[in-house]
Amino acid sequence: MTIMKVENDYSGTFSCPLCKQKSRFYAHQLLYSRSHTSFYSVDCNACAKHSLWKEFIQHHNGTFKVKLIDPITSSAPSPAEDMPEDVRKDFLEASLVSIYSSKAAAALLRLSLQKLCKHLGQPGKNINEDIRALAKEEGFSQRLVKAADTVRIIGNNAVHPGEMNDEDIDDVCHGLFQLVNLIVSTAITEPKKWNDLYDKAPESKRLAAEKQDAS
Repeated sequence: MTIMKVENDYSGTFSCPLCKQKSRFYAHQLLYSRSHTSFYSVDCNACAKHSLWKEFIQHHNGTFKVKLIDPITSSAPSPAEDMPEDVRKDFLEASLVSIYSSKAAAALLRLSLQKLCKHLGQPGKNINEDIRALAKEEGFSQRLVKAADTVRIIGNNAVHPGEMNDEDIDDVCHGLFQLVNLIVSTAITEPKKWNDLYDKAPESKRLAAEKQDAS
């Protein structure tokens, strides 16, 4: 969240961590410590509840970013229903740590993406090569490559661990959450739905279709 200073207090629009609505807020500075760290109580206009935030980046235009301290929650998306368990474990851990460190979350999401690629028959050692190989398989397309390149995971401008900066890491992290869920949906959930639909068809119909496909 980014806050704009208004006289002695602060206001703006945010996604409330308590009621989950996008709302106006009003922030009151609670403490300015010797380490030049500020803390703010933020009131949500939608639910009238309070949350506690800590300043961590000051901008020259009078705005600054803050991170949520209380309540401990995450705005990251939920893992896709059919996500493999070991991938889900890293995904959920990334969701928890994203509150405190987008870099740590991005590193965990890279690991979950590598594990997911391995589940889908790829070596799981090089994200760039694995995603390009997946894009050539049935069910995928070059849109997968474009999606991965958009969040700077592959391609000439790929962001690698240790090279990420504070300016774009939040966007990279958010894109990684979406990318992992997108791959699970395309490679696991959709084929599962097609197979379930096919299995519900009468056996005579299935055999006739298989015979026609084989001819």
